Amino acid sequence: MRHPLLRLCLAAVLAALLAVTLGGCTKKRRATSPTPTPDAPGGAIGKPARTERPARTAGTGPAWEQNVRIRSALDQGDARQAERLARAVIDKQPANAEAHFLLGKSLMAQNQREAARPFFEKAMALAPDNSLFRRALAENLDLSAQEAIARDDPRRAIELWKRCLAMKYKPSQIGQHLADAFRRQSEQLRRKGQAAEAEKAYREAVALLPENPGPSLDLATLLLEADRLLEAERILKGLVDSHPSFEPGQLAYARLLHRMGDIQGARTHLDRLLAARPDSEEAKALKAELDREVPLTPTSAGTEAQPQPDPDLVQKLTVLESAGNFQGQAALLREFLAANPNADWAYLRLAMALERAGDIPGALKAVETYLKGHADDPRAQFCKARCLQLSGDLDGALRILTILDQEKKANLQVYDEIGQVYAKKGQFEEAKKYWKKALAIDPEYAGVAFNFGQLAMEQGDFATARAWFDKAIQKEPYNTKYRYFAGLNLKQAGLGAEAQATWQSARAWLNTGDPYGARILRALGEDVPTGTTPTTTTATTVTAPARPPASAPPPPAPPVTAPPGPVAATTPTSESPLDQRYLAALEAARAGDFPTAIAGFQEVLRQQPDNVNALINLGKIYTAQEQHAKASLQYLLAVRAAPDNPHAAKALIKSYTELGLHRQAAELTGRLLQANPALAAEFPDYRPSAPLPRSNPRAYEPFVRLLLQNRQPEEALPIIQAAVEENPEMARFVVLEGEVRYCLNQLEAAEATLQRAISMDNADPEPYIKLGDLYAARQRLDQAFAQYQLAQKARFLDPDTAFEIVDRLVAIGKKPEANLLLSRLKGMNLSESQLEKLKSRTEMP
Repeated sequence: MRHPLLRLCLAAVLAALLAVTLGGCTKKRRATSPTPTPDAPGGAIGKPARTERPARTAGTGPAWEQNVRIRSALDQGDARQAERLARAVIDKQPANAEAHFLLGKSLMAQNQREAARPFFEKAMALAPDNSLFRRALAENLDLSAQEAIARDDPRRAIELWKRCLAMKYKPSQIGQHLADAFRRQSEQLRRKGQAAEAEKAYREAVALLPENPGPSLDLATLLLEADRLLEAERILKGLVDSHPSFEPGQLAYARLLHRMGDIQGARTHLDRLLAARPDSEEAKALKAELDREVPLTPTSAGTEAQPQPDPDLVQKLTVLESAGNFQGQAALLREFLAANPNADWAYLRLAMALERAGDIPGALKAVETYLKGHADDPRAQFCKARCLQLSGDLDGALRILTILDQEKKANLQVYDEIGQVYAKKGQFEEAKKYWKKALAIDPEYAGVAFNFGQLAMEQGDFATARAWFDKAIQKEPYNTKYRYFAGLNLKQAGLGAEAQATWQSARAWLNTGDPYGARILRALGEDVPTGTTPTTTTATTVTAPARPPASAPPPPAPPVTAPPGPVAATTPTSESPLDQRYLAALEAARAGDFPTAIAGFQEVLRQQPDNVNALINLGKIYTAQEQHAKASLQYLLAVRAAPDNPHAAKALIKSYTELGLHRQAAELTGRLLQANPALAAEFPDYRPSAPLPRSNPRAYEPFVRLLLQNRQPEEALPIIQAAVEENPEMARFVVLEGEVRYCLNQLEAAEATLQRAISMDNADPEPYIKLGDLYAARQRLDQAFAQYQLAQKARFLDPDTAFEIVDRLVAIGKKPEANLLLSRLKGMNLSESQLEKLKSRTEMP
């Protein structure tokens, strides 16, 4: 019984095992079939998706089949599954462009934009002609740029949108986004004080979006805020011509014309704008404002008939302005006025061009002509005040500027100019007061920052000057004048390497036609290119005199009726070595090799000190280099050698004017015209009936010291006397007069003059030192020692002056007292150069 039962049980167990085994195989076959099951993605709810099973077959089979599976996962909303499938395919098929694209789509669905971008870029690289891939990448870049703008990162947004624009994705919309991003970036930079970078951003936007008027308007607005009117005018003129329906640009151009003084032009422009857009409220408001300034009276009929600025003429003037060719502007305007004498606007423009060219009498005449019909034009009044200030009539300039201030017409430039007038009068506290008013309006105004820097530099406060110059350069980095003086201040402070670096940094803006650009090149030890054409105010043609035979005396002065200009050179039968040196110097000057020319003319003058032609030509070289003091010295010697030579006299008058010695120029002009009334047209228009204009106080001392260095004290005396007469409160001029009288051996007068200087300012050690020198020269050593002792006690004693006193004490035999002063100097805060002086005078290692 047991054996059959055992067999039956075993059979049942085997049957059960077979059934279980067959059931498992069926499930495996069902799992591998393409029919969806509850375990597959998108199956029955509540059962987890089996994500590990598709990996067993992903990446195998045809590429299109694998891509279909990825798309199916994306369509079903399973971005993670699609990502895994796509990565598996890319691992096996890295050249599958669509798999890269689908991987990017799956990452985008998971909001991973940065991670998705490389796969879109790879897809485009593998299939560059596929527009679907390009559009997906552009959408990715656009969304990332919008996120960058939302977190206030316009720089990143600009980079991304520039790529969108390159792919021609929604060009109009992206262009506007880019313009807005550039504007936000520029505003950020301006808030940080990086005006140059802000301007660079606007210019990049203008170049990138030529069809979008917004960046051009933004750039013009930035230039207007920096008072760069002519650059703004050029941009706005191009803007209104290319986008006549862009109302903000039209209004900005009308406001610019108003600001430049062309009120009639602004009204005409607004009339055209209102004809096209009669509902423009801003245009109506601006026109009403202009009508209040230029009331429509019966006398305005003539104004309406006046010729209006020709666009071609304005364009030519703008080109000349950008090239710094002010004489060219003046010539063009004179030609226009000859044909259109009623064009009042041209007189004002002519006055402005002549003032910048240095022809102050001509500018004054032109602006007064304009003011006859426009007496209340504040721009013309300001131009006249500036001309009076430059001509030395500081009181006349101050009257006009004060009236503008009282009538509430003062702006930044007016306050700046008032400050400059007071500075020239030596009233520095008043100057600072008005410059501070300008800064109250615009704390970043570069002109006032530069003026404060220049004043601090002249007072020896180099650290303060440096801070002001840096501020001015940050505002106007392209201004070579600011950069030149900033470097000069560093050099005077003993920071030669930093001065060189400052000048080197100006290379991006250097223009050799700009006098300050040429100065920077010379400061760097480089030659100014010979192709540079200097303006009329900085250089004149170097003329060749008629050469006589070697045995003949120096050529006589040309007759007064001879016209100015080059003199033809005759060929003599023989040439002396001196003639050859003269001709070589002349050719060097014509070729622009000024160092060789200067050396040649100086060699000629050592042998022939009264050679008028060599003196004049040497003066012209110095004029071309803007060394007006040296030029004036040469012309003065030429006038003394040939009093009847009109070329020498005219050159001296002009050089005096450039130097700022307007009073001397006027006196010399009056004497020459009294002797030769027929030459009135050839000399500056200094009115005989008017009082003599004041000279620039800063011009006196350098020129007088140059005269003393060249042993010309008799010429220096009347000049320094005029300085004292015009500036009786300035003790340093009285000290300088004492030095001049000492050089003339007028010892009693020199002593009295120096004592008067001490009574005026006993805090300055200079007059004590000069008086001590006077006593020492007369062997009155005790009195000299007493003056040197007083100089040591002066409140404004500085280390350099103390070293001068040490040398003088040693010279008069007071070595112990000199050592005491050296001990005192050891406790001072000395610069490197002053430490060298200390080491050379002591036993210090």
